[in-house]
Amino acid sequence: MLKQSSLIPSPQKRENLIQEIRSNFRKYKPLNNEEMIEELWKKALDKYGYICMITPKRVHTEAQNISAKTQYVKVGGEWKDLNQVTADVIQKQDKAVHSNWGRGNLDPDQVKRHEYLVRRQHFMEGPLAGYKPIYERNWLADD
Repeated sequence: MLKQSSLIPSPQKRENLIQEIRSNFRKYKPLNNEEMIEELWKKALDKYGYICMITPKRVHTEAQNISAKTQYVKVGGEWKDLNQVTADVIQKQDKAVHSNWGRGNLDPDQVKRHEYLVRRQHFMEGPLAGYKPIYERNWLADD
């Protein structure tokens, strides 16, 4: 119980809980009554369950908050770390992801990959081999 309670993030709660566990252990140490010991054991298990519920699964510190990916934002002509800039300075367009490919400008690698997957799944072969989608049909032709 002491080990689990030492992982509680709040220092005030942690100290109070450790002090309570130690004082109860010392208080009931000379007890020899089996029924009383069994009752205290059940209370201790309930308390341990509560401690396990309020204790985080992983110990988290601010130093561990650093990720491998750093994002930069251009503010006033200078590049600044996103974590160092306040939210009111950053606009939504500054954080937007930009790409050369999109809308009518398709990425050739993605088109090639798409066609490969469609052929692999036999959508361009078989009974629909000569089928053209509506947007590719020539409605004015005399076919």
